[in-house]
Amino acid sequence: MAARPRSHKISIPNLYCKLDKRTGKVYWQYKHPLSGRFHSLGTDENEAKQVATEANTIIAEQRTRQILSVNERLERMKGRRSDITVTEWLDKYISIQEDRLQHNELRPNSYRQKGKPIRLFREHCGMQHLKDITALDIAEIIDAVKAEGHNRMAQVVRMVLIDVFKEAQHAGHVPARI
Repeated sequence: MAARPRSHKISIPNLYCKLDKRTGKVYWQYKHPLSGRFHSLGTDENEAKQVATEANTIIAEQRTRQILSVNERLERMKGRRSDITVTEWLDKYISIQEDRLQHNELRPNSYRQKGKPIRLFREHCGMQHLKDITALDIAEIIDAVKAEGHNRMAQVVRMVLIDVFKEAQHAGHVPARI
């Protein structure tokens, strides 16, 4: 059997018509695709089709923008460079410390005290990737300082390298190691 002929053929998605049997009028309504709620559009067929078409395009644009923003965020996360070398990071770290010094968040003596540990770290591990540095590498630096008889300086080296890695974690170059 063939389908019965339709007096109101609707080709627009989410647009529905209802016949009021008491008055014989056709009322148009739009179903919001996300919330599922119906919104009355009145009795004018052309106006209802125009409003439904506009609503569908607006919702499609919003979905497209949302998908594109998610894709861009994923691309940024994939493209984020986490393989920074120790030398590159130490240059950034020094600029961060200089900025802290200018804003009086760091004392001049503390800034000067960080010079030797940074220089030692650069000499021992300068061309390695920051994420590839292990506790063994740090222990070698500290043990070399202790072997010279500078126990207090070894403590300072340890403290400064901890701060270097905390800043690297904050910047996202090194994962947090618990």
